[in-house]
Amino acid sequence: MDEVRMWNVARSESEIKADMSKELTGSESNLVAYYPMNININYELVDLSSNQNHGTIKNVDIRQKYSSNDCNVPDGTESCPYPTINSALDDANPGDRVLIKEGRYSEYIKRFQYHDVKIEGYPGHNVVIDGTIPLEANWEPYNHNGHSIYKAVLDLDLLSYNNLFPVDSIYSVFVNGRYMIMSMPVNFKNPTDPTTGNPKNPEPGTLFSLKIRSPVAYNGSSPELVSEGYEPGELANLDTLEEWSFNPSTSTLYLYPSPGYIPTSSNVRVRTKAIMLNFHECDYLQFKNLHFYSGSLKGNGCDHFVVEDSKFSFSVDMRAKESNGLIYGEYSVVRNCIFEHMNNGPPWRQQRTMYPTFE
Repeated sequence: MDEVRMWNVARSESEIKADMSKELTGSESNLVAYYPMNININYELVDLSSNQNHGTIKNVDIRQKYSSNDCNVPDGTESCPYPTINSALDDANPGDRVLIKEGRYSEYIKRFQYHDVKIEGYPGHNVVIDGTIPLEANWEPYNHNGHSIYKAVLDLDLLSYNNLFPVDSIYSVFVNGRYMIMSMPVNFKNPTDPTTGNPKNPEPGTLFSLKIRSPVAYNGSSPELVSEGYEPGELANLDTLEEWSFNPSTSTLYLYPSPGYIPTSSNVRVRTKAIMLNFHECDYLQFKNLHFYSGSLKGNGCDHFVVEDSKFSFSVDMRAKESNGLIYGEYSVVRNCIFEHMNNGPPWRQQRTMYPTFE
């Protein structure tokens, strides 16, 4: 949908056709509301009429218009490629292959009854479908219980505006590509670092040696399970290097950086969604040569769903509890894939499906 106009008088067919390809000024007589599908800094749908009845946006995706002096409409050629994965999927037909060149694509992809399309990274290219977005914030030193840390007050409305989806919380934090740890009452080595131990003889000081029960999975999720007595990310537990905490009531992000990972306005990325790719009742989809980063891939009621030669990193975390996987559907294949740095959930979960292959 590109535009909505509301009038308080009935307009004839000729009147509608005369103006349908023109942009309005908003001051036309009898115009009650005019939504050219622009959003304001408060992530509202802007009404350009004099009434200014700005709309609240819920459960919809906002797509940017594409325009260029050299290419009015993208067609997927070398000279006129699609600017986003979503824009290519919008034009793809059953039997098509969407071939993606190297790059980092921070997109939320959601499809319903979308069939027979192959989504593939260009051979030899590093194609990252990224669940994080850059965080341009003003970081300032802050003393927290005697610890020299940093804090930044985030403008969540501006984050929503710039990234075209609502942002109301932070799920993961990365500085210069390094994973930061949500603050915990027990301190441990960064789990992304190499370890010298093994499951039977874990390295001391690592997460594997401490055998910590998840505070998220057991806090109220089932009546017979006992609460651990704390929540991850509490500011009171922020007391060691590479921990972070976010206070949604004040939109303040706190970080205890390690040497070499001091936050700036250009080196921090944050995860703001649990699910990155969501497919419902989509059959004969194939994914190949892709890197799914800090966001999960979900399928519901999808038949002949294939993922191969791909990599999954940081898909699930303590607050982002949605694992990769499928529910319902028949004939799924997950082949030759790498899963790394999963926390608080399995790398892939599959339930109530028929004839799965995992190899």
